[in-house]
Amino acid sequence: MKTSLILCSAAVMAALVPATLFVQTAPVQSAVAAPAATTTHVSIPPTVADPKALAAPPVTATAVITAKIATVATRPATKRSSTKRAAVTSAVKKVAATTTAAKSVSVASSSSDLSTARSVLASLKATYKYLDGVTVEMGTTPGGYQAVSYFTRGRILISTRHTASISRILKHEIWHIIDWRDNGKIDWRESVPPHNAADYLK
Repeated sequence: MKTSLILCSAAVMAALVPATLFVQTAPVQSAVAAPAATTTHVSIPPTVADPKALAAPPVTATAVITAKIATVATRPATKRSSTKRAAVTSAVKKVAATTTAAKSVSVASSSSDLSTARSVLASLKATYKYLDGVTVEMGTTPGGYQAVSYFTRGRILISTRHTASISRILKHEIWHIIDWRDNGKIDWRESVPPHNAADYLK
């Protein structure tokens, strides 16, 4: 009877002990495992592996690079613009100076030509009849002719762009005036001097 009780007690204890150990072990294992998992999760730092940390620096770097590129691209454009303005201003000044110089030369040339023309005309007046009161001027002639004789008015206009000598021009033009004043008609036209030019000497 005692033996049966002891075996029964032993069997009960054997059945109870593993259950108790299991119950005690499970919480221990759970308690050990849980903190490790929790700690691992919580201890992940926001390093460069964090997408947010990776995203911010490239944007900033790009902005800086873009700003630098924009600055570099803009400055030469401004310099070129200033250079172009300076070149245009210089060119305008050169053209203005050239034009002024050309006008000065033209005025001086016209003045010299007019003086020469008056001197030659005075000599012709002293040589031929019908030339009293005849005048000569320098200017722009109609049709681009080197000279025009207004025979009814006794006026000779020589082009400032003439290529023939003033002496040759006047020795031709005076004859249109002499032709008209001789009989009120134009008989010789361009066939001057006439074959009887000696008849009009003073």
